[in-house]
Amino acid sequence: MQPRPRVRLGWCPVEKVGPLRYEIRVAGHLNASHAEWLGDLRLRPDFHHDRAVTVLSGLLPDQSALHGVLTKLQAMGVVLLEVKRLEPFD
Repeated sequence: MQPRPRVRLGWCPVEKVGPLRYEIRVAGHLNASHAEWLGDLRLRPDFHHDRAVTVLSGLLPDQSALHGVLTKLQAMGVVLLEVKRLEPFD
């Protein structure tokens, strides 16, 4: 039996090294006490289709830090709606 070829699905090289900007949308409005858990990310209450959401945005040093934020949100019981990596000057 021949070995199967390796396929990289969804892989794309990241050209920029260093902090990247992210925007994370979660269901509901988070309050100031949540901000302490989330470090330097900016929290902005918003509405989407008449539903309360919070937009978290800011620089994260690497994907490990992003995963740390997502883990904290999960521990807080927050429903994750969207994660976007932003271009440097969006």
